[in-house]
Amino acid sequence: MKKEFKSTYFKYIFMIFIIFIDSLMLPLIGNSKLLFGIYIISNMCFLLPICAKCKKEFSLVLAIFMMLFYSYFIEIYIHYLHINIFIEAEYIYMIPLAIAFMKSFKTKYITKIIIIVAVFFANFLLSINNVNFLFYIKSLISIITFILCYFSIKECKLDNKNIYTFLFILCAVMTLLQTFVGFNRDTRNGVFGVFGLNAYSFFLICYPVYTLAKYLKKEVKIVNLLISIIATIVILICTENKATIIILFIIIFLITFLFCKISIKKIVLILIIPLILLLSYKMLIKYYPFFSYLNSYDAVYAYFFKNNDRVNYRYGRFESLAIIYNDLNDTEKLVGSGCGSSTPLDTVFFKELNRENNTPYYIELYGNNHGYQLTTISTVILDWGIIILCVVYLAIILKIIKEAKNIISIKSNNNTTNYIKFAVLILLLFYFSYGNILVNYRTMAIIAILLGTNSIFIKKGDINEQS
Repeated sequence: MKKEFKSTYFKYIFMIFIIFIDSLMLPLIGNSKLLFGIYIISNMCFLLPICAKCKKEFSLVLAIFMMLFYSYFIEIYIHYLHINIFIEAEYIYMIPLAIAFMKSFKTKYITKIIIIVAVFFANFLLSINNVNFLFYIKSLISIITFILCYFSIKECKLDNKNIYTFLFILCAVMTLLQTFVGFNRDTRNGVFGVFGLNAYSFFLICYPVYTLAKYLKKEVKIVNLLISIIATIVILICTENKATIIILFIIIFLITFLFCKISIKKIVLILIIPLILLLSYKMLIKYYPFFSYLNSYDAVYAYFFKNNDRVNYRYGRFESLAIIYNDLNDTEKLVGSGCGSSTPLDTVFFKELNRENNTPYYIELYGNNHGYQLTTISTVILDWGIIILCVVYLAIILKIIKEAKNIISIKSNNNTTNYIKFAVLILLLFYFSYGNILVNYRTMAIIAILLGTNSIFIKKGDINEQS
C-alpha cells in the first residue's frame, strides 16, 4: 500500500517537473511570434500522440495538472518576475482535455451538446458588432473548460483521493510559506495562482465537508472533524477569505440540521459551530485589524453590497451593474450583448504586459472605474442576458434540491459524494452572485469536476461508495 502511495505521488511530482521545464521555454521565447508558434506546434506534436495512446484518465489528470501548474508558473513569470511572455500559452491544457473529452463522449450527450452549440452561435450573432471572433472564443474559454471537464469526469474513474490529498498538502504548505514570506493576502492560493482565490475556496471546503459526512456516518471521531475544520479555516484566514469561512459554517449547519437525525452528535455540532465561528472571527481580526469595523449589520451590508474597493473602483459591483443595466435597451436586457462584451479573461495580466488591446465593449463605454466586472451576475447579464441568468439560477437551485434528496434517500446514504456536491452548490450560489467565477477557468474546471464526478474522495477501483 505504501509503495503504491509513494509511486502515485512520484508520478505527480514528475508530471509537475516536466510542466515546469516546458514552461521555462516561455521567457526564452519572449515576444517572438515565430518562436511562440514553433513552441505551440512542438507541444502539440508531443502531447497529441501521448494522450491519444494513453487512457482517458491520464489525459484528464494531465489537463488538470497543466491547468494548475502551467498557469501557476506563467503567473509567476508575469506577476512577480515581470517577464513579458505570451500568456496565451496557458491554454495548452486544452489539448489533453479535448482528447479526454473525445474519449469520454457518449451518444447520450449529443442533444445537450447541440443545444449548447446553438446557444453559443446565437450569442455570437449578438456579439458581432461588439467583439471580434478571436476575442469571443477567448472569452468562452472558461465555459468551454467547464463543459469539457464536466462531461469528461463523468466517464472517468480517477484516483481522486490521492490527487486531492496531494494537492491539499502541497497547497497548504505553499499558502503558509506565502503568508510567512509576505505575499499579498489575495494571492496566497497555493498552486491555484495569483487570481485563483475562488477556485481555491471550492477546493478547500471539500475536506471538512467530507469529514463531516464521515462523522455523521460514525466512521470518524469528532476530533477528525475539528481538525479538518480548523485546518481549512487557518488556510482561509491566511488568504483573508472571510466570505468562504462564513459560507463554510452555513454549509456545516445546513448539513447537520437537514440531514442528521436528532442525536447527541447533532446537539454537539450545533453548539460547537457558533463557538468555532466566533474564534475564527477573532483570529481574522487579530491578523487583519482593519476588518474590526465589520461589527455591525450596516457595516457588513455596506461591505458586501456597496463599494468595498474605492481605491480601484468608483462604483461597487452592484452599484455599477444598476447604472449600466438602466442604460440597456430591452433586447440587451433579455439576451445580452454577446460573450466578451463585459470582461475579458486576463484583463489584469494584459495590463501588466502592456497589451490592453481588445478592450471590452462596456469598459470602452464606462471606463475602468466600474466594479460590475467583479460579479458573475454582471458578466452573465451583460454578455448573455437576464434569460440565461434565470436559467442558471434555476439549474443551481434544482441541483441543490436533487443532491439534498440524494443525501436523504437510503440508496445514497453511504455516499459522501452527495454531501460534497451539496456544499459546492451552496458555495456556487454565493460566488455566482457575489464573485466572478467566469474570470478564471480554473474555478470553472474545479466546479465541473466536483459536480460531474461520481467518486469524490474514492480511490481508483473502490466501488463501495459509488453512487
